[in-house]
Amino acid sequence: MSGRDPHRPLDHGIAVLLAAVALGLYVRTLAPTVLAGDAGEFQFAPYLLGIAHPTGYPLYLLLGWAWSHLIPIGDVAYRMNLFSAVWAAATVGLFYLLARVFLNQTTPALRPTLSRTVSALAALFLAVTPTFWSQAIIAEVYSLHAFFCVLLLYLLLKGSERRDKGRLLAAVGCFGLSLSHHRTTLLLAPALLTYLWLTDRTVVRDRSWLVRAVLLLFLPWLLYLYLPWRAPHTPYLHLPLTEGRELVLYDNSLAGWASFVLGGPFGGSLNFSVDLGERLIMAGSLLRDEVGWVGLFLALFGVVHLVVGALATRSRSETLSGSGVSRWALLSLTGWVYLLTVGFNLVYTIGDIFVLFIPSYLVIILWMAVGMSVLVQRIHRRRLMTGFLGVAFLVVIVDKGFVHYTTLDQSHRTEVRRQWGTILSQPLPPEAILISNDRNDIMPMWYLQYVEGRRPDLLGLFPLITAEYPTLGDILDLALSTGRPVYLIKPMPGVEIKVEIRGEGQLVRVLGLAGDREPEHPRQERIAERVRLTGYDLQPPEPYPGQELLVSLYWEAICPLETTYHTFIHLIDAAGQKVAQSDRQPGGVYYPTSQWRPSERLRDEHRLAIPKETPPGLYQLLVGIYSFADDGELQALGEPVVIGQIEVQASDRAEP
Repeated sequence: MSGRDPHRPLDHGIAVLLAAVALGLYVRTLAPTVLAGDAGEFQFAPYLLGIAHPTGYPLYLLLGWAWSHLIPIGDVAYRMNLFSAVWAAATVGLFYLLARVFLNQTTPALRPTLSRTVSALAALFLAVTPTFWSQAIIAEVYSLHAFFCVLLLYLLLKGSERRDKGRLLAAVGCFGLSLSHHRTTLLLAPALLTYLWLTDRTVVRDRSWLVRAVLLLFLPWLLYLYLPWRAPHTPYLHLPLTEGRELVLYDNSLAGWASFVLGGPFGGSLNFSVDLGERLIMAGSLLRDEVGWVGLFLALFGVVHLVVGALATRSRSETLSGSGVSRWALLSLTGWVYLLTVGFNLVYTIGDIFVLFIPSYLVIILWMAVGMSVLVQRIHRRRLMTGFLGVAFLVVIVDKGFVHYTTLDQSHRTEVRRQWGTILSQPLPPEAILISNDRNDIMPMWYLQYVEGRRPDLLGLFPLITAEYPTLGDILDLALSTGRPVYLIKPMPGVEIKVEIRGEGQLVRVLGLAGDREPEHPRQERIAERVRLTGYDLQPPEPYPGQELLVSLYWEAICPLETTYHTFIHLIDAAGQKVAQSDRQPGGVYYPTSQWRPSERLRDEHRLAIPKETPPGLYQLLVGIYSFADDGELQALGEPVVIGQIEVQASDRAEP
C-alpha cells in the first residue's frame, strides 16, 4: 500500500479551499429570486413540505424544507437557489479527494505535490463546466445528485484500497440514499457490482456484511413513503374548479404511488426507435462543449493509459504496485458509469436531457486527470516544462470560466418575478383561471400564491396538468366548463381557431369557443376520411374588387391527426384560373392539427385580397389541405373541394 494518504489534513484543507472558491463563484452568479420551470417548482415544494413532479425526490424535499426554514437569507426562492450552490461547492471539494485517490491508484509513481496539483486543477475544471455550473445556481436536484455520485465513487475507491469493509458498507448506504433522491442512480449499479467483484469478492461471501448492506440499501427507500404522507397536505395537488368539483394531481393510492415513483408520464420518454446517429452527434456535441478539445485529448490520453495498463496486467487478480486495486477494476468502474449513463441518455428523449450527462462528465474529468498525470510524469524532470503545463491548464480553466460567466450568470435574472408581479397586480376578477400552454410558466405563480400568499383565489392551468388533459384545447374546455373567468397569460397566435379572445391589459380574455356558432353556409365535405368541413362564413357576402374577403372554415377532425397540416382557399374564375388565394397553418404552433380532437369544431379564418382589376362575376371557392414532407415537398391530403361560389360586384359600386 502506498504511504501517501489523501485523507491527511492538507488534502482536507485543499478540498475545503476549493469548495469555498466554487461557492464564491456560484453565489456571485446565483439567481436572486423566483424562476420558471422545474427550478420554480423546487423553490416552493420543499418549503411547503409538498410533492414535486415524478419521481418525487423525497430526500431533496426533506433537506430543502430544513434548509429553507433554518437559513434566514433572502426570500425562499433565493434560499433554494443557494441550496444548490452549497451542494455543488461540496461536490467540487469532494471531487478533489476523489481525484487524489484515483490518481494514487492509476499513477502511483506521481509525486504527492504533483498529484495534489492535478487533482485541484481537475476539481476547478469541474466547477466551471457549463452544465454543472448552470445547475449550481438555480433550485434544482442535479448538484445534490452529483454530490452523491462523487461520494459513492470516493467511498468505493477508499474502501477497496484499504480493504475497509466499513467504507464499502457506507458506499452501499450512499447508493441507497441516492436512489431516494434521483432514480438514475440505478445506472451506476452494474459498474459498482463489477468493481466489487474485481476488487474484493470476500465481502459478498460475508453473510453479516451482506445483511447490513441489504438493510442500508433498502432502508432509505422508505423515504418514498413521504409521498402518501404529504399528499393530503399539499395544496396544489387538489385544485378547486367549482363547488364540489376539484382537479386532483396525485392519486394517493398504492397504484398511484407506484406509478409516480416509477416515473409517471416520463416513462413514455424512453424511445428505442430514435435515430441513433443523430443522438450520438448530440451527445458528442454536448461533450465537446462541456470539456473542449483540450479536455477531450487529455481524457482520451487517460483512457489509453488505463487500457494499456489493464492489458499489460497478467491477470485480473494482479494489482497495481502498492495500490491494492487492479486497473481492470478502475477501468471497469469508470467505463461502465460512462457508457451506461450516455447509453441511457441516447434513448431517453426528455427536453432537458443535457443535465443527465453530468455523471458521465465526472468520469471524463477523472480520465482527464489521469491523462495530465501521465504527461506530468513523463516530463517531471523538466520542472520548467511541468510548471508550464500546469499553468497552461490553469489558463484553460480561467478562460473557460470567463467564457461561460456571461452566458450562465443569473444574478440579474428578475424578469420572472416582474412578469408575474405585473400579472397579479391586474384587476382580475375573483377566482379567475389563468392558462398557459407551458407548465413552466405557471410554477412562479404557484410560488407567489403558496409561499407569499398573493392572489390565492386564482387558478393556474396548463396542458398535461393531469393525464386527462394533454393538450391546450383540453385545458381550455376544462376552464370554460367551470363558468369562471378565463385568461391566457400571454398571446398565443393561432389559439383563436379554438376560442374567441380579446386583449385585456397584459392578458388575453377567453370569451368562449370559436366553433360554437353554426356556420352560415353548412357543408359536409370529407377530405381523405380524416377531416370534415362542416361549413363556412363569408364577410362580405358580395365583395368588390380591392376588398378583403374573410372566409371562416369550420373543421372537425374525423380521427386523430398526427401531422401538422396547412389549409388553403383559392378564388377560381370561370376559366379555372386562380384569382386570389390564402394559405395558412390553422392553429399556429399553439393549437396545430396534431392537437385536434375528433368531433371538435374549430374555426379557421382566411383573408383573401381580391385584386382591384378583378372583373365582376361568379367565382368558386376551392378549399384543400396539405402538409410538408421532411424534404420540403408539398403533400396534398386528398383532393381539394369546391365549397361554394361568390359574386364579385362591379367596382364602381364600391363603398368609400
